[in-house]
Amino acid sequence: MPTVDPRIDFLIALGRALHENGIPAHRLEDTLSVAARRLDLRAEFFSTPTSLISAFGEPGSQQTSLARVTPGEMRLDRIVALDEVVEALWRGEISVEQAHVRLRDVATSPSPYGPALSVVALATASGTAALVFGTGAGEILASVVVGLIVGVLGVAAQRSETVGRVYEFAAAMTATVLAMA
Repeated sequence: MPTVDPRIDFLIALGRALHENGIPAHRLEDTLSVAARRLDLRAEFFSTPTSLISAFGEPGSQQTSLARVTPGEMRLDRIVALDEVVEALWRGEISVEQAHVRLRDVATSPSPYGPALSVVALATASGTAALVFGTGAGEILASVVVGLIVGVLGVAAQRSETVGRVYEFAAAMTATVLAMA
């Protein structure tokens, strides 16, 4: 079996990491295209919600890769860390192989925000949104309560794959029912 170019391995891993941390498809494809040019590779990329297709080389003799990915939520802390890895590579501070290792480190890094802070932040954002729309104290309080409940569901979604799959639906339904009540 032929050896895979470490630059290709890196680009596929970078694409997977960006995809799983919430980068929109157009930015993902653009970022990988720029990275491929910087690494002196001819490449094309196509991203869908659950996959990343990469083609390397000249048309007619391309090496194609399909990476199945789980769509992720926007994780700005990890996106910043990924950007730092890529910038270190461009500055020549690390090799492609070292950059690939750092991508794995970023992927396994814990969130700097604990579950309690996440729930409080969602409740605060919900109450603030109600305030922006010019509602009264009762509606603001109701929004904070809905935000707390949706935040707790979000924490449960992070801990359980089953809950995570229905989180958006469950959160929307819960918020709707509570708002109507």
